Amino acid sequence: MKFTARVLIAFFVCLASVFAQGSITTTTLSAALAGGRNAPNVMYVASATSFFAPGVAESQGGVGSPLNPPVLTLALIDRELVRVNRINSTTISIERGWGGTSAAGHASGATVYVGPASYFPQADPVGTCTAGTLAVLPYLSYRSGTIWTCPASGPNASVWTKSGTADTFTFTDGEVFISPAACAITPTTTAFATGSPAMIVAAAGNPVLRATSDTTAGTFAVVCPIAIPTRLTATKGVTLTSVSLLYGVQTTNLASVAAATINSVVYPASTAAGAAATGTVVTTAGGTLTATPTTLQLTITTSGTCFNERITLGTPLSLSTDNKLITVAQTFTLAGTAATTLQICGVIARYTTIPL
Repeated sequence: MKFTARVLIAFFVCLASVFAQGSITTTTLSAALAGGRNAPNVMYVASATSFFAPGVAESQGGVGSPLNPPVLTLALIDRELVRVNRINSTTISIERGWGGTSAAGHASGATVYVGPASYFPQADPVGTCTAGTLAVLPYLSYRSGTIWTCPASGPNASVWTKSGTADTFTFTDGEVFISPAACAITPTTTAFATGSPAMIVAAAGNPVLRATSDTTAGTFAVVCPIAIPTRLTATKGVTLTSVSLLYGVQTTNLASVAAATINSVVYPASTAAGAAATGTVVTTAGGTLTATPTTLQLTITTSGTCFNERITLGTPLSLSTDNKLITVAQTFTLAGTAATTLQICGVIARYTTIPL
């Protein structure tokens, strides 16, 4: 049987690819991807490297050839596996929920893992491993979302070792209510009336923090801590995504409400316990904030009734240390010469959980 040089070269290239260790390509979503029953079948990514449509030949920029037929390209986002159908620049047409996964919602910026179907096994590995014989590293189990490595040296040499998780935002329904008693109200160019501020039980048994001004127009500054549970592992724990400040006003309409700020309060690290006291650093955080509604309510409410101002963080805040506090701050301008009452009903904090 006669082999041409071209066939022989193609054969050895193909043979080499069998023993060459592959790697999973990563990119990110450039826009959020909704989930649910009517989940869209198009996603937008930062880079389309390693995305190949079915049937695309090597001569067309794909992975196919007579000896290396086109492979099925899959992508894993959090714990959803999708099939790549068509590619138009960085717009990818996909089939959702492959491998028994669900069409879930994914945040903009979520990591997208891309590769042939063989790169995404269902089960977690167990026992020992030999890195040089594996088709791909890291090993990514799409069912558990766990990323595994096979160290060549060190205490875990040749043993499957968990190195992280593919989940960017796994649980998106975290919510906690923060009592108005945790908030503080400070007068600036006005002053408190006698007996203010105070926690009271308003209409219908709703506990609120109430502060009444004297007859001088001015501002009340409100600061509330956002106390949510966290873990102490970097890149894990919880990520704060939005907060709602609940407020109301009686007697006189508010003149204005300033834009809210999200602040990061950093205390001395626990590793410095017992050392000389150091300063506490307060900086703005959360990126560009978006308030809903865009025009905040200024009108009078009845006692115990509050407006809901939702503040969405442009840059979600990951909390994974034991010396950081996040606060929401807002300044309310009181309108006039009559005493005005500002009430704070509390704060609702919403977060996602990134598991260990």
